Amino acid sequence: IVSAHKIAQAGYVAVPLFGTQIHKPHLYYLMNQPMESTVVLWLDKDQQGSIMRKALGLQALLGQCVKTVSTEKDPKELTIKEIAEQLRQDN
Repeated sequence: IVSAHKIAQAGYVAVPLFGTQIHKPHLYYLMNQPMESTVVLWLDKDQQGSIMRKALGLQALLGQCVKTVSTEKDPKELTIKEIAEQLRQDN
């Protein structure tokens, strides 16, 4: 929750996963939101092996591009500027 709040401080909408799984409430939320921008799935570096599979599954369900971000540090440990830089990068 703290990382999602920090991302929101950088000017982005963030939904905490409470772990690494994308649960049905997350899907319902995303499916019922007007999507004007890319969805970003941000997980820790140790989840890098499964992040693409999760992103592709989410992309198929939403019918929208899903970008991935994987970092050593949690967003709560990054500065607002570092968060913005991560989210602007093409992955």
